[in-house]
Amino acid sequence: MVCQELKKVKEGVYIGDIDRMPYLIKAVDRGYRKSSPVYYLEILEGGKARYLSGLFATDRKNVFSADKKDENGIKIFYTVTFRESGEKITVEKGKVKKEKMEVSR
Repeated sequence: MVCQELKKVKEGVYIGDIDRMPYLIKAVDRGYRKSSPVYYLEILEGGKARYLSGLFATDRKNVFSADKKDENGIKIFYTVTFRESGEKITVEKGKVKKEKMEVSR
């Protein structure tokens, strides 16, 4: 899924996919926790926000890890990549892959 920025608001940034499904990305203010997310993602349904997942920093710049439980309670992992200064966001199913290092000889 590829989303793009729809509108900036005081709380965060609204993004949407091709169908313009509105999501809201908000910053997290929980520096006191060891493994807290950097952002969290909400979906807007009927004018109300519903929490989807936290976005956790990875060792790659602008790449975050997210997860969501399916109907059986099993975690499904996603890779969330911010592109073009956050104006485009891609969400791919699967864990974040390690960045390959180029070795020159």
